[in-house]
Amino acid sequence: MVRLKGEHMFAKMADFIHSHSKAIVVVWLAVLICSLPLGIQAGDVLEYDMSGADSESGTGSQIMSDYFLSIGMDEIAVAPYSSEEEFNALIDESNLKDPTTFYGAFSSLMAERFDNITVQYGGTYQKDPASSSGIVLFAIASNDGSDITHKTGDIRDTVKDAKASMASYSDVSVYVTGTSAINYDTEVSAGEDVAKVDPFSILLIFVLLGLFFYAIVTAMVPPMVVGMAYGITLTLIYAIGQFFGIFYITQVLLLVVMLGAGCDYSIFIITRYRDERKKGQSHDAALKEAIMWGGESVATSGISVMIGFAALALCSFSLVQTMGMILALGILVALLAALTFIPSLLNLVGDRIFWPSNIDSYKAAGEKAATKGKKGFHGRLVAFGKRYFGWLSRFTHKYAAPIVVVFALLCVPATYSYVNAEDSSDIISIMPDSESIDGLNLIMSQADGGTIMPNYLTLE
Repeated sequence: MVRLKGEHMFAKMADFIHSHSKAIVVVWLAVLICSLPLGIQAGDVLEYDMSGADSESGTGSQIMSDYFLSIGMDEIAVAPYSSEEEFNALIDESNLKDPTTFYGAFSSLMAERFDNITVQYGGTYQKDPASSSGIVLFAIASNDGSDITHKTGDIRDTVKDAKASMASYSDVSVYVTGTSAINYDTEVSAGEDVAKVDPFSILLIFVLLGLFFYAIVTAMVPPMVVGMAYGITLTLIYAIGQFFGIFYITQVLLLVVMLGAGCDYSIFIITRYRDERKKGQSHDAALKEAIMWGGESVATSGISVMIGFAALALCSFSLVQTMGMILALGILVALLAALTFIPSLLNLVGDRIFWPSNIDSYKAAGEKAATKGKKGFHGRLVAFGKRYFGWLSRFTHKYAAPIVVVFALLCVPATYSYVNAEDSSDIISIMPDSESIDGLNLIMSQADGGTIMPNYLTLE
């Protein structure tokens, strides 16, 4: 009875799409156009601080920032030295404003370029008091408590100019680190990752679909439809970001997840339509079959994936909660696009979606694959697929029990490794390599990690 109800629902959907294909396509494109102004601002609501405002430590940090602007240091310029001469080139403790030292030149330039940022001598630290090497810290913080994260690049440029103006030891190494600098480097790294990962993923999908369908248009359609769904989802990110913190890694994962799932859903429906046409079905009948049976499978798969991501909303950490919500929404938008936009497009363009191939060429490739000749590149691909999956079917049927036993045995060391694995709360260790991390590691090697990120006991 449930199956019959499902068939009836998707049959009605097929009839609706067939009758309103143009309207469905126009609605999707109109929604995309209206979404773009807000979607391009989605990056403005992303967070790069993993502390979590809803935790005890986050609450205490907020209390300190409300009452004590001087507590902690937003950013720190850390400079190592290995001799007395190098130390004197960094700072003259008897005359902190000496323009011939790095600190004198740096503080002077910072006062000229920034109205609300103060630079102070943060102290000298040595692991071994008897050693001639150590580090010098210069605290950089805003006077009014404003966020200076996005000024990190300008601050680093000021460091370079200060080093260039020094009379001696201009090759001194200075690292700008601190909470704001780490957030800045994480944001920049995230942007670079997206710029590399997304085009690479799209290219691989395009090549794979091109080989599978042997058609340029078919290879372009699923990624383009997912791109449309992604643009709309960015608007949802912007809207949700007004109320909840959304961690930056969510956007990095979103397009990759939507590409994988959305293209899969689109391919399923297009392939079912093609197979029905190869069997001799008319355009209308093939489209209805694709929506009814391909749509049912796609909807079931998509809902299962959404449930998996939505389960993250049960976590207590708000950044993980919103990540699950956004990924589930992204899958939902991709699923709706695959169930409505793809069939509507198929109804409007028909077999032209397989250009430069066509249904006759697919039939011919199948016939060639069934013969010993197997001529043509596409025919060879079809033949290889038939041979491989035929062998796989026979092999798994014949050796079902041994295969299950082997995989069960492989689960034993994997389970042992999982149970005995040690968790870590070291967030810094998973941050991308950057100047801020190098500077933090330098501080920890010469002083103490608590120098820059101490633990406070806050009494309100």
